[in-house]
Amino acid sequence: MFILLWTIVKRIIKLGIRNILHPLKYYKSYTEQLNSVSVNELFKDPKYILSNVSNVDSSLIDKYPTCSEVEHQVGRYINMKTIAQEIESKGVPGDIVEFGVWQGLSLLLLSKTFQNQQPARKFIGIDSFKGLPETSTIWREGAFGDTSYESVQSFIDDNSHNRQSFHLISGWFDDPSVVTKLSSLTSDIALVHFDADLGSSTSSALRIVSQFLKNLSHPIYFLFDDWGCHPDEVPDAFHHWFKTVSDRYFLRAEKISTTRYTRYYRIEPSNLSRNRKSCN
Repeated sequence: MFILLWTIVKRIIKLGIRNILHPLKYYKSYTEQLNSVSVNELFKDPKYILSNVSNVDSSLIDKYPTCSEVEHQVGRYINMKTIAQEIESKGVPGDIVEFGVWQGLSLLLLSKTFQNQQPARKFIGIDSFKGLPETSTIWREGAFGDTSYESVQSFIDDNSHNRQSFHLISGWFDDPSVVTKLSSLTSDIALVHFDADLGSSTSSALRIVSQFLKNLSHPIYFLFDDWGCHPDEVPDAFHHWFKTVSDRYFLRAEKISTTRYTRYYRIEPSNLSRNRKSCN
């Protein structure tokens, strides 16, 4: 009889503890969600990102796995920094070019990863500053039009360590004047950041870059910011382009890093490596 009563008492106690802990667990989960939202909002602010991204590491991504902005901004900065260090260690010459500047954040992030390297490199940003030129899949014509040449130049002036190293080119990627202006600024490229969203715009940017691959004697790094947004846009544009130029210029492409939205490649002459690898 005593054993039966003690069993009942234990069950009552256990049930009571569960009922007490349940709201505590709910409260903890709720506060964690609120915290995640606030952190995610912080990493939507360009100035906050520029001030803080170099002080965090991948543990922040692990801590807030549902925060897409944290994963994107911190993740791509870590990968950019790793690639910049590889460029320095290999002694790769050339400037940094970005297609799709929008408001200037990613161009400044790239400059942060190279700021201690010598000799200094040019950071060249190319954009129409009018938003996307057409509607396609998930993208809509005019999206990302909340920018201008003047506002980006001002943002760079306010947040860069060496304003003279930045150069902006205004124009659609298929405008011949863009090629002329780019060629007047640089004859060698170390890294290209593609942030054009659309497959058509990415294809136009890749055609421009092709002229710098004819006599390539060192690796060149391709960073795609919108790779994971839609398979029929940036991935299709790159794979179609690479199939065309790889045999013509004897190139190989190796995937070196990725995040949910980005993918980064090392492009190099096939004779620089004994083991030829195909792009993935």
